[in-house]
Amino acid sequence: MASTFLIEVNKLLKSSNEVVLTSAGFANPVGIQSYAKDVINTAYLEVCAEEEEWPWLSAAASNINEPYSGNINLETVSGQRWYLIKTGSARVATDYSKIDWDSFTLTTEGATGRTAPFIHENLDYISFNHWKDKYARREEEDAGSEQTYGKPSRVVESKDGRYFGLSPIPDSVYGVYFEAWVQPTQLSLEDDVILIPDMYLPVIQHRARQYFLNFKKDIDESGQALRDYERGLRNMRRNLIGNQSDYMRDDRYTL
Repeated sequence: MASTFLIEVNKLLKSSNEVVLTSAGFANPVGIQSYAKDVINTAYLEVCAEEEEWPWLSAAASNINEPYSGNINLETVSGQRWYLIKTGSARVATDYSKIDWDSFTLTTEGATGRTAPFIHENLDYISFNHWKDKYARREEEDAGSEQTYGKPSRVVESKDGRYFGLSPIPDSVYGVYFEAWVQPTQLSLEDDVILIPDMYLPVIQHRARQYFLNFKKDIDESGQALRDYERGLRNMRRNLIGNQSDYMRDDRYTL
């Protein structure tokens, strides 16, 4: 069962022999109870920030029926090179926290109007400057007056990192799949769910207790809480991140 903001705040208060919060008083706590809310929030965000590829930050579930796919997909438009990476995002603060640029895949399976035989091909990542220097003039002479279309074989990261481009410009409808991770959001309401798996919730408590004990000037116990946090974080990395790949990858990301 997933834990909530209120539950974790009260765990911290109980462990310090402080009065716990009720649902009625959660929105406007005072004193040490208010501080407990702050440090639980801080601890949660810090744990999330330790790894951009935590499973609970995955933008969506992968499609198990299409093993080549990522967790995000969209369709291309014939003649359109650039696409907003996160549909509906208006600014960097609401974009994905990370994109795996090596995961981009092109397919015709499931794409509107496309029939068998289908293609499933990886798209090679190239930087904007590389594309501009090597391919742009041939593909898009005179700022687009004479464009060359074809089956895309490369994915281009825009200068601001908010768009991806396809090279050559798509000549038809294709499906594009890739892996993305979302930015964590601050906890606010009492029933906000802590997305971290239950077995790792103590890691949040260790970090919050470190801040709590520092506040109370209990340096020795604060140091022990920090060591507990670091040990728990190592276990999380090993169990949730360390076994996802057996080779080195060149991951490029953007905020």
